[in-house]
Amino acid sequence: MENESTLKRFFLDTEIRCVHLHPENPKYPEIYTQKCSIQGVAVHVIKSLQ
Repeated sequence: MENESTLKRFFLDTEIRCVHLHPENPKYPEIYTQKCSIQGVAVHVIKSLQ
């Protein structure tokens, strides 16, 4: 997945002191990491995220 971007929900996990990235697409795994780079923020989508 080098140099790829996908839309994820961003959560700070204070219990295990890391970033939790939750994919909206169930085909992709949850990601837990201590370092990440935010490349943009989704402000509007065609369908509801909730």
